[in-house]
Amino acid sequence: MTVLPRDHAWTVADLALLPDDGLRYELVDGTLLVSAAP
Repeated sequence: MTVLPRDHAWTVADLALLPDDGLRYELVDGTLLVSAAP
């Protein structure tokens, strides 16, 4: 799992703009977590 830092919290709108590239993106308290799809 990778945590992508940012100077402000990630939002659902930001999440919608991410590519459909086979990775799993999750928002937890404004932090974006990226991991390989199961």
